[in-house]
Amino acid sequence: MLIYVESKAFPNKTFTLVCNLHDTIARARAQMLHILYELGREEHQFRFRFKGEYLRDAYTFEDYRILDNSVIKMVPMSKRRKGAGNSTVNLHGSRASSMNNDDDDVHDFMPTSAKPDNSQKQPDDVQKALHKEISIFTKREQLLMDFKILLWIHFLATILAATTSYPYSSVWSGLLMIFGFLYCPNYTRLGGFVGKYGMNKSHFMIFFSVGALMNLTASLLLGIYLVFEAMQYLCDQESTSCMRQKELMWWSIIFNLGQALCLAASIFISIMLIFNFKYEVCNLSIGPFGPSTQYFIETIVNQINWSVPLYSLIGVNVLPNLPVATVVSNSTLETLTNLCLSQDIATQEYATEAVAEMLTIPAIQDSFVELGGVRTLCALLHSKDKRIINEALTALSYIVADSESNRQALLMENGLEDLFYIASRVHVPASRIVAAIFLELAFSAEIRIMLSSKEESVTSCEKLCRTKDNETQRLSLQTLELLAIENSEA
Repeated sequence: MLIYVESKAFPNKTFTLVCNLHDTIARARAQMLHILYELGREEHQFRFRFKGEYLRDAYTFEDYRILDNSVIKMVPMSKRRKGAGNSTVNLHGSRASSMNNDDDDVHDFMPTSAKPDNSQKQPDDVQKALHKEISIFTKREQLLMDFKILLWIHFLATILAATTSYPYSSVWSGLLMIFGFLYCPNYTRLGGFVGKYGMNKSHFMIFFSVGALMNLTASLLLGIYLVFEAMQYLCDQESTSCMRQKELMWWSIIFNLGQALCLAASIFISIMLIFNFKYEVCNLSIGPFGPSTQYFIETIVNQINWSVPLYSLIGVNVLPNLPVATVVSNSTLETLTNLCLSQDIATQEYATEAVAEMLTIPAIQDSFVELGGVRTLCALLHSKDKRIINEALTALSYIVADSESNRQALLMENGLEDLFYIASRVHVPASRIVAAIFLELAFSAEIRIMLSSKEESVTSCEKLCRTKDNETQRLSLQTLELLAIENSEA
């Protein structure tokens, strides 16, 4: 199916992706990364958005109900700060929020050559993997081109075989040549596999290699046999027909040995292509989807230099699937909590999203609260990035929904003050999450008494009621109802 990609950064361009319904968003992002590479913009990280929802790499087009000819938005990630020193950003430094800005789709797509050189710029793991992936696909295109050249040589050999001492050898040479021309795949690095072909590309290479090996054996046997025949063949100098026969034998020897050499080259290229075909778009260029779980854990735990952009190491499809004991014992959770306060905005966003995904598991929530993760999430509510705030609110909603003790932990970290702060600045869909958190807190009798005694809680719910979102209004009114029942003067 065809997917069209639009971006405000490219107002005059619409990109086209060729995908399957069961392809992951990561594979589509990898295709887009290859397109940006051709435009000289491969250093820009981005995400996809469809109907206002950011698409996660682990899910498929079918999961999001994205059908053929759909249009999705490309939203570049936040600009990353290069050469930053150790660790945390002061998220409380400015209370002014830029959450009302609608410029998420706007990004600096200045060509690399026009940007100032930064001697402290760290190598980007995603770009390195992208370049490696491109070299693999370029090699594939060149190998297939060489393979087709050899097919034309086999075509010539089929014709010339009729002039040798064994003209019937053109039969098996011709069959191999016809099979190759019928089913050989067509590939370009930019367009991928194109045209019609009725056989799996790897199966074709295997069958062709077997056929070429049989032809190679026949050519070698015929060539060696003719060598012995020519050495024993004696002619009188005056016998023209005898000399012609000997010349034919030597020509057949040269032909068979030359054909054997070409067949050996075809087999070698076929074997290389069989291994090359195992690589597809996204296998390397979207970082967290290639390493094994153990490699991923070792990598993320050992990353101490926060100046390295780590967003490529954090995958929301990897972390939630790790065993709970593995997450806790390997300090993965603690490392991610620290990454949430990284100076790199993109790393912050991915780390917060990964934490939110992990907190869907109740067993991890308690460990996260013990590590002081609630304090980190409350600090993130003062970020200037809307996506970070949304993910932090999502993580807090998981914490307060499943455990009374975790709700108390939120109060102990002065989380109510942060919720009051964000309630007056948040917009849909984050406003729904804030309203839901207030409602969950109001269900607890002890916390409800505290909320009803605070004027800020009522003011915050009133502000949420003024939003134009029905769900936010419904949740806020329910909270106000509970507070009114608890304290009629509230």
